[in-house]
Amino acid sequence: MRRVPLALSLAAMGLLLVAAPVSAASPTITIGPAFGVNEIDHQHVFTITVTSVPGATTVFNSIVPTVSPPPSAQSTTCGNPTINGHVATCTVTVLSVTAGTLSASASATLTIDGVQTTITTDAQNGDSGPATKNYVDAAVAVSPGAATNTVGAAHVFTVTVTAFPAGATPVSFDSITPSVGPPPGAESTTCGSPTVNGNVATCTVTINNPTAGTFTANVSAAVTPVRRRRTTSSRPPHRARAHRRLSRIPRRPSRRPDRPDPALSQSCS
Repeated sequence: MRRVPLALSLAAMGLLLVAAPVSAASPTITIGPAFGVNEIDHQHVFTITVTSVPGATTVFNSIVPTVSPPPSAQSTTCGNPTINGHVATCTVTVLSVTAGTLSASASATLTIDGVQTTITTDAQNGDSGPATKNYVDAAVAVSPGAATNTVGAAHVFTVTVTAFPAGATPVSFDSITPSVGPPPGAESTTCGSPTVNGNVATCTVTINNPTAGTFTANVSAAVTPVRRRRTTSSRPPHRARAHRRLSRIPRRPSRRPDRPDPALSQSCS
């Protein structure tokens, strides 16, 4: 049997390796923007971009977006993407009526030069990871809801403003503005410099009045991220009206009609 020199065998193998066709390019998929903050009841658009191998014959079989948890409303153009050469793009529009975080991902199936492949937003091989959207909200409340004081006794309303979700950062309580109607005889507030603890801000409104009457306290607040304004007259569940009744101490009972008023009696001689 003929022996082949080892060096020649290695050289031949080397030639075969060099001659083998190798493609460094691969398709990719991205979704963005990667992160964002919206207030509730406002739409947000994610853009999905699928890029094939330049110069290859490509068929974009499908692009499938997934949003979790399911938003209040969702629509997509990915059933009919825009194709420009070896790049396909489409959008996913979401809306949420409650505070929370949405995660959007996508997958695409392509046929490249007759070979089918599926790619996903898994942050591998040039693909992006999923995109996230934080929907935020705020609530404002005034307590107590109703109470009665005697005339001349001060009453304190406590105002609480809460940003949702609790993890939304950074939170800035831009303004907390109380209003009392009708204007009481005296009024003071700490809402220009509230006490802030994480996603909750509190302050007080103190009123007093020299005459009997009914007073209603309302509050509006602007909260960032995504400047969100809430008032105590907003739709439920963020509605609170505080009534403070001031009444005089009841007078003593009037004299009985069968008894003469001493101040009006006269003596007879």
